[in-house]
Amino acid sequence: MAILKYGTIYADQFNETVNNLNLWTGYGDDWIRYSGWEGMIDAGEGADTIIVENGSAAVFGGGGDDDDRAQRLRRL
Repeated sequence: MAILKYGTIYADQFNETVNNLNLWTGYGDDWIRYSGWEGMIDAGEGADTIIVENGSAAVFGGGGDDDDRAQRLRRL
């Protein structure tokens, strides 16, 4: 089952760990941290920071200066 989320026209902050997340953000500078599996993140207009940890996601940066970091961290 996919979880759908939509951002607003302001700066949004998302910290999600659910699997199969489909996230679309709106206008504004967004901060997104995703720790789930098989997610899809489509950043909207604005300067965005997108971090993917411990999982996998397809990330599409919107218009603006994006800082996209994919991190694979080992769990102890």
